[in-house]
Amino acid sequence: MDDELIIKRKLIFDGDGLGDERRINLLLKMIAKWINANNSNEENQSIFNTLFSQISAMEHARRKSELMKANYQKESIRYQEYKEELEANINVIKNAIDSSKVLLLEVRSSKQQKLNYDLIAKDISLEPSRAETSECVKELQNGLLKMKKNDTNLKKEWSIWRKHCSVIVTTANQLNSIIDKMKFE
Repeated sequence: MDDELIIKRKLIFDGDGLGDERRINLLLKMIAKWINANNSNEENQSIFNTLFSQISAMEHARRKSELMKANYQKESIRYQEYKEELEANINVIKNAIDSSKVLLLEVRSSKQQKLNYDLIAKDISLEPSRAETSECVKELQNGLLKMKKNDTNLKKEWSIWRKHCSVIVTTANQLNSIIDKMKFE
């Protein structure tokens, strides 16, 4: 077998990477040694104590691993809560920014309307008041009536003068014709 494949398998069997596979292999060898050994009681007791200490170490590693897992889970929960709190704060801030944008648009609109109002008010202040305008309109209407009367009077006078001129021209023509007749006679 290739060295990389062996290392890969050992890593897969090792689990959390705490050396569990090595410990189990050593424990199995010690158990086999203890069972197969025909040693004295002292040696058996020594092997038994070694087995017991290895089992205790493995139990300690298991408890440590469980405690670390529980701590990681607590930390994960705490970080999740912290993340949710941050997201809630971000949403609150986003809402505040959005409302500020709306308020800013309203203020800009209000400011623009105020400027337009001021310009219109300035233009209106340059124009005469309604009372003055009404008085001026009345004066103009009176002047117009007077002019219409004058126009009517002038037309009447013109008509009369035309008639007079017509009579004068007719009379002059008749006189001319009489004078012409007298000259021929």
